[in-house]
Amino acid sequence: MQIENVRLVFLTVIVLFLNFFRINGFTIFLDAFVIIQWVNYSRIVNIFKDIDIDVKLDKDRVFIDEDFNLIISLCGGKVPLHLSVPELGEGKVYLKDVAVLKHSFAKRGKFNIEKFFLKYDAAFFNIIKKVEKKDIQVKVFPNYEEVYFRKEKLLDLVPNVVSKIRLLEDPTSIIGVRKYEKDPIKMINWKISAKLGDIYVKQTEYTSQGRLFLGLFLNLHSQIFSKTAWRPILNKYVEDAILAANSIVKEVSARNIPVKLIADTSEGIKKEFSSDWIDYYEVLSTSYGSLEGFSFEVYNEIEREIIFNDTLLIITMFLSEKDLEKIMRIRERVSRIIILVMPYGFRRYNTKKFKSYLDIPQDIEAIKKNCAILRENDIHVIVYLENMLLQEGIELVN
Repeated sequence: MQIENVRLVFLTVIVLFLNFFRINGFTIFLDAFVIIQWVNYSRIVNIFKDIDIDVKLDKDRVFIDEDFNLIISLCGGKVPLHLSVPELGEGKVYLKDVAVLKHSFAKRGKFNIEKFFLKYDAAFFNIIKKVEKKDIQVKVFPNYEEVYFRKEKLLDLVPNVVSKIRLLEDPTSIIGVRKYEKDPIKMINWKISAKLGDIYVKQTEYTSQGRLFLGLFLNLHSQIFSKTAWRPILNKYVEDAILAANSIVKEVSARNIPVKLIADTSEGIKKEFSSDWIDYYEVLSTSYGSLEGFSFEVYNEIEREIIFNDTLLIITMFLSEKDLEKIMRIRERVSRIIILVMPYGFRRYNTKKFKSYLDIPQDIEAIKKNCAILRENDIHVIVYLENMLLQEGIELVN
């Protein structure tokens, strides 16, 4: 507790000095005034010794720029004072019983709200008390975009006499129509066929579901040599890559498709496998990239944990021949591989298309020439330009 009473002491000295020379009605009035101030000062100091606050959050998990309320209640004494919360940039909030502070964060991560300052201002003194709370933490999740991702190659296998990889369809779940291709007659939709002038059949969901294996590379690739030049680009890529991962995870999880995440971050390799998309957001909200942390060991981790039923989705900033060697080896153990290469991130859906002057790195351009061969092996490499939307790249996967 910090007490500043210089003005009160100075006033007291002046009044005593006046009493030394003459005592009259005016000096008696000043004496009474000083005594009242000292009594009030003593009362406030005693209250501040026992005063405390109770702090609650109406929600401790929010998205970027989403408002939350910090509810602060005064305990141990009722005295009007001002409250300051440095972590929120709030100063001189009037607090008598309860104060509600509305706030939002502009970036993702974990934010601790620990320090609170209570200040009582009077004409001749002021008192400041620091109160610390260790259990107030807000987790800010990165945002997501609405995407349509239906690129799983192989669903979980259903026992079947004819073929081990033949899948059963669910006739009660119709998702659209497609052209007739040696299908049973009962699947033909005659009304739509008459309207479109061709034979169309009902397209249904399967009775089983697949699994998406998501590899997220956030560290700057070790084969990029000009690390200083790529530092500002890396920051944008990391935020865009996490936004892409969030968007895809949320869309896939909404269809009850299992997702397994392996992320190469500045803190090492992080893993998550859950049925709740919130768990992935918690991991990604505190994941960052670094200039020196990249390791090819992440490919070995993927190879150890992936199974043939999986569709492997890789989000990366850079792709080299050495990466392709690792990916080709993983391809032997998985049904499909999709690689989203984002050297400069991508364009957000709420921004207009613009002209880009950034060139694709030569190593990636060389790999693009072999995309047709890779596609024949079910390895789809999509290179994002700076002004491409996330959905535009996804739709390029056949």
